[in-house]
Amino acid sequence: IFCFILVLTACFSQIGTWTVNGFAPHFRNINAVQILPSGRIVTAGGRFSNDAITAMNHSNDSASTWGVAMDSVNAMMNGLHFPTSTTGYTVGNAGKILKSVDAGQTWRCLTLTGNMATRNYNGVYFINADTGIAVGGNKTNDSIQTIIKTTDGGATWSNITDTLGSWLLNVRFIDANNGYAVGDLGKILKTTDGGTSWTTLAVPGSLALRQFHGVYFFNASTGIVVGGNPSHDSIQTIIKTTDGGATWSIISDALSPMLKAVSFYNNNEGFVTGDLGVIK
Repeated sequence: IFCFILVLTACFSQIGTWTVNGFAPHFRNINAVQILPSGRIVTAGGRFSNDAITAMNHSNDSASTWGVAMDSVNAMMNGLHFPTSTTGYTVGNAGKILKSVDAGQTWRCLTLTGNMATRNYNGVYFINADTGIAVGGNKTNDSIQTIIKTTDGGATWSNITDTLGSWLLNVRFIDANNGYAVGDLGKILKTTDGGTSWTTLAVPGSLALRQFHGVYFFNASTGIVVGGNPSHDSIQTIIKTTDGGATWSIISDALSPMLKAVSFYNNNEGFVTGDLGVIK
């Protein structure tokens, strides 16, 4: 979990060179970051232990200085997505979902009901300003797998699935219909109807115990999933599909720090990041 921001634009302009450009206010954990079209950096995170903290921050000067949008006792935030330059959503523990309509300057709480309000959410992705999916569940005791959906900008949410199963860690859509969610115990789910229904994709048998944290698709057919296993001798896993998830090839599955995120900035070049400061 990072307590500092690495300036991504510096990486893109000079591959292999990274600059530590600042520290998060109050040294909170940063779990998600997005750079908006304006250049503003928005981060989501907080602190899990003791009195849990919600921390939402923003910077307009490449992380040199930070504005604090929220820093209060509540639930740590885990996922962040801005589908437009001004409208964004962040999700976290204890059923916490926040929305911003001013590029992360301020945030307001959205209301969940029933079991949805008790789940921990790790990933969120909005197809547009109004329609989006949040994923997570509950890892303790009998693990719960949860997917919820909104079509009205978070005013109301429908419970797509909330049942015993591998809890989910991330979600990403290619277009308005096709999306993927990934999680514990080798779980990869696919939707072709905008998140209304999901099917489980098969992975190679050796990956059934892996945690999948990051997912990136170039198009409807080709995508990358990353993760691993943090316990005992840490495993680093990268798998790839070229047929929409029907089959997967193992690119890497070996002793090394577990991966948490993957992103590409063209069809050939991209980065993965993970535990113990790994960047590839």
